[in-house]
Amino acid sequence: MKICAIDIDGVLNYYPKTWIDFVNAKLNKNFSSLNELKNNLPYQKYVELKELYRLSGIKKTFIPRKGAVEFTKKLRENNYAIILFTTRPIATYPTLLKQTLEWLKKHKFEMDALVWDKIEVPWSIFDFVIEDELDMANKIAEKCNKVYLIDNDHNKGNANKNVKRINGFDEIEI
Repeated sequence: MKICAIDIDGVLNYYPKTWIDFVNAKLNKNFSSLNELKNNLPYQKYVELKELYRLSGIKKTFIPRKGAVEFTKKLRENNYAIILFTTRPIATYPTLLKQTLEWLKKHKFEMDALVWDKIEVPWSIFDFVIEDELDMANKIAEKCNKVYLIDNDHNKGNANKNVKRINGFDEIEI
């Protein structure tokens, strides 16, 4: 059986744009990138807004990334087991569990399992992984031979030889 792992935030949806838009609406600002937001917002204010963001219920309203739902359907048609991953802090914010499950169901994402922690995963079992964080992609690529990295403004830098930057799901060969 073929098996793949897909991150939720930043891969299946448009994080960090969702976060930046939330902050801009709350503060009447016009931050255009995660780096700009982090560099111009006092740390304590960032933490307060992130908590409000997680408690707001907004995560269940996100628009899926273009082609994401269709990609999971294509994986299913090609007999892949689909494992979705997220580091959403459900122990601290239990409502994130319900929001996440509602969002996945509403948009009809195909999946076989949902894992809430990426730390102790046996990455070598996957045919490929899709991630949006460079550090995590590099770590995964030490064990998995094929990691796709959704290219964005906050993950620039050197990628492991097993990491391929992509702009969309149509660039992934299954």
